[in-house]
Amino acid sequence: MDDVRYGIDWDNDSVVDEWLPESPDYLSSGVQVSTTHSWDSEGPKTFQALTKNDGDVTSLGWTQHVITIDVNDLPTAEIKLPASESYPIGTEINFKGLGEDIDGDIVNAEWRDFGESSDMGDCSNETSGIVLSTLLNLGTGESIFATTTLSVGNHNICFRVRDDDGAWSEIQTRTINISSGSVPNAGIYSMLEGFSEGASVPFAGWGIDSDGRIVEAEWRDYGESEVEGCNDDILSPVIHSDTFTDTELGEVTSFFSTTTLSVGSHNICFRAKGLDNIWSLVATKMITIFGVTGSDCSDGLDNDGDGLFDDGLVGEGEDITKADPGCYDYWTDPENPVYNSAFNSESPNPFCSDDIDNDNDGYPDELDAGCYPEGTAVDSLNMENYNPFDNDENNCNGLACEAGETYQACPTDCPFMWIEF
Repeated sequence: MDDVRYGIDWDNDSVVDEWLPESPDYLSSGVQVSTTHSWDSEGPKTFQALTKNDGDVTSLGWTQHVITIDVNDLPTAEIKLPASESYPIGTEINFKGLGEDIDGDIVNAEWRDFGESSDMGDCSNETSGIVLSTLLNLGTGESIFATTTLSVGNHNICFRVRDDDGAWSEIQTRTINISSGSVPNAGIYSMLEGFSEGASVPFAGWGIDSDGRIVEAEWRDYGESEVEGCNDDILSPVIHSDTFTDTELGEVTSFFSTTTLSVGSHNICFRAKGLDNIWSLVATKMITIFGVTGSDCSDGLDNDGDGLFDDGLVGEGEDITKADPGCYDYWTDPENPVYNSAFNSESPNPFCSDDIDNDNDGYPDELDAGCYPEGTAVDSLNMENYNPFDNDENNCNGLACEAGETYQACPTDCPFMWIEF
């Protein structure tokens, strides 16, 4: 029986493109041979083959073959949490990744920690990369876990997913720093929860760092989405930020106002960063912007049942004793509040007109020195100085040592300091 070799015409033009085996070799008849070929597009592909024996006699015709090339779309990976930030040692850090595959399913996920090394390659180096997690929700493609064990220093983290065709996604990376510092504190001051479209919406937040100082604060708007980390530049662009100098020690305040919020719900988050680049925990507030169809502060009605309404406009003039403090902007200038007809809630009132002893000194509202200009005392002679729009019942130089005031902070009000022996 003759020895043979096979000629392959890959582009179907009746010209041999590849001989198997290569000349001058031949194979014994019946011996199998293999090869590979790639096309630059998907779909049905036709190629043909013929045989030639060792006597240089070629088969009478070509044998055609048709195969279909399917191109696998690579899966994609995305890191939702954490951001590339600093965290104090021992903090529980939440990791959240998402894998998607338009032509199949996600079947594997992998997180690795390469420490200080930036040579992560395709995120598969088992020598320098420690596997942090392979958890995967097969139904949603989410990979979620948390850890408290990362050591002090930088950690280059990579994340990738694999589809049901065995293909891995391109890697996604985060660099986080574990510090020996502490977490700053941050919060949002009390504010209204409803505003009419176009109203000036005031925001005020505070931050303090026990082992340093606050250097930065930022506000983000997640709209109707759930707040996750307050660091998603896509879902929640920064709507305001502040930086603080080395002369601004202790508690700092971040204040701004905006008229550009759209109609609907807004999940607002606020956070502050310390000198060691550690961000505080996130403070959140949900506010609602209503379409302008007539607000509670412009309808002439007492909507909250406190006997006050809008700006107290009666007949030819304005009777300030009938005006509802909830309809005034007391954030911009507490000493000179301005009526805002676009406010859509007559409640809550400022601390100095809410019938509550907010600083626990035994004196609410008009009986509290904190609701009067500094340097004036509470008596029947200066009730005309009472400011119902003041949102702070504490008041240094109010001639009274109130709850929350100390000798160190308000020496004129609290001239004595107790010392235990």
